[in-house]
Amino acid sequence: MTNEDLVDTLAPIEEFAGTEEFTNRKQELEFFWDLADQATQRTAASYVILARKGMGKTALMLELYRQLFMQQKKVVPFFVSFADDEEKPGRAQLTLERFISKLFLTFAFQYGAFKSGKYSAPPKLPRVLAEQKNFFASCGDNFLEKQFLGHLEALATGDLENAFDQAVEFACDITSLRREAGIVMIDEFQVLTSIYDERYGKFRNVTQWFQKPAEARWCPMVVSGSAVSLIVETVMRGLLARRFGPYYLDPFAQPHSMEYAYRLGARKKAKLTEEAAAQIHLLTGGNPYYIWCLFNSVGLKDKDLSTAEKIEALYTFETTDRGGKIRRFWDGHFEAVADKINGDKIGLQCLYQLAVAKQEIRIDEIAAQLNVQPEQVRRVLKNLEEADLIARQTGAYYYNITDPILAAYIEREYQTDIMGQPLASFLQTQLGNWRQRLGSAARLLGEAAELYTRHLLTSFAGQEIEAAAIFNLAAGNLKLPRFKKVEHRTGLVIAGEAVEFDLLAEGEETWLVEVKYRQTPVRLNDVEKFVEKLSKLEGWSTPLSAGKRIWFFSRRGFDAPASARLHELAILHSDIAGFNALCRAVGIGEVPVIK
Repeated sequence: MTNEDLVDTLAPIEEFAGTEEFTNRKQELEFFWDLADQATQRTAASYVILARKGMGKTALMLELYRQLFMQQKKVVPFFVSFADDEEKPGRAQLTLERFISKLFLTFAFQYGAFKSGKYSAPPKLPRVLAEQKNFFASCGDNFLEKQFLGHLEALATGDLENAFDQAVEFACDITSLRREAGIVMIDEFQVLTSIYDERYGKFRNVTQWFQKPAEARWCPMVVSGSAVSLIVETVMRGLLARRFGPYYLDPFAQPHSMEYAYRLGARKKAKLTEEAAAQIHLLTGGNPYYIWCLFNSVGLKDKDLSTAEKIEALYTFETTDRGGKIRRFWDGHFEAVADKINGDKIGLQCLYQLAVAKQEIRIDEIAAQLNVQPEQVRRVLKNLEEADLIARQTGAYYYNITDPILAAYIEREYQTDIMGQPLASFLQTQLGNWRQRLGSAARLLGEAAELYTRHLLTSFAGQEIEAAAIFNLAAGNLKLPRFKKVEHRTGLVIAGEAVEFDLLAEGEETWLVEVKYRQTPVRLNDVEKFVEKLSKLEGWSTPLSAGKRIWFFSRRGFDAPASARLHELAILHSDIAGFNALCRAVGIGEVPVIK
């Protein structure tokens, strides 16, 4: 293989995720920004991101790379993904030679681009050898150019061992040599457990050779992979054990899965209501991959997701029709791990017990349900764990399946394949269960609004805002107090009567907060009921003593009499525009609103 041929086999670095598609993950980004800061102090540790497919691992790493590349100059970011190199039907196996060149060229090019400032945006890797030579020659870095030419020579002479070491250790070596800091991100790390060495006609696990880079406290590694069990076995229990800490990536919380739905809906020009976005969260469990599937489904023909019926119909198509992306994903996964599921003939029955369980379940409980020996169940559950279908909690306990779509898939397979229930009958029963679970969309939106408000209150840090513009109160500038504690759904019992407020925030001041997230404005009668509730709470009758405030937030605002009464009582009050202005003032994301 010539050098030109080799270059042509390399895929360029992935397209970088647009900021309009990346949703939330603020806490996660802060964690890894802090890790980058630790690298400058040479105290950083390596981490493995653990989450199933579609949870947003790649998007998180791409956004982190983008931010580090664009917003700072202290830490050199490196990113490479092997997602396109997984062995699949019709796809060539990743060879050792291709792996070496992809890793080295990507990292060397990213280093040169970052240090030279030749690019104003994260770069794509040049595919033509002549362009690569020109790039490294123009960087003004003789050492980097020499490294690149040495890489080409090693490949041309067949010295793969030297080229391999140079590629694997490039990032930590060059940053160490120059007393710099870096951070190495490798997506789909489990692919590297099976690299084909054409010289010997066999597969090699090359992950073990990352022991030195994983220990580079000035240039830590962050790796991820969709095959959770394989990643755990490779990174947490194999030769790399104790070199990586685990970082668990959870599904989106309700406000953020709704925000993701809004963004996808806007991009697809689909009609969507806030109530429908709340229902999408409940049906998908906040899994961003499932949400993406709904908005990219061939079943979304009229671009209308404005009602519960429309959501239900699309969800049914995606999870039951063979043309649905979600159905194809789980069909493909179950087919790939069929031996692990059916090896002892009770795999699906075990999965069903975990799917319908409301809490963690013991091996002996499943064995009793199936009337088999616990040892047989233990063996089957181990296979299912390796197939990334279930997770063990501790010892003999296994987690119940909390992914609502996976649980529904398992229930369908069990009821139709094992119990012989007709598919049409099962779907009718499942539709009834879905409608029962959906409940009131208003309740879902109210819960989301309270979560947003709680997040907003915890972001108060002494900022000064104009009270009239945000709180409809002529009080000049208002300093936002720091809160040590913000309690959700605070209930108090006074004289035997329950008095409940949405939020209680305590710290430099104490605030009581009422949240109304409904379709109509708050009226005078609503205000009077609120004031009556306040009168039952000692110390909260208006006018308030120093250090106490009341804030009334209404999604649709207030009618004139209600607003006048709140002004009279000096109660802070905001509609959605004021709420979002407050979000901007404290530097957090606004509440997405569909008019």
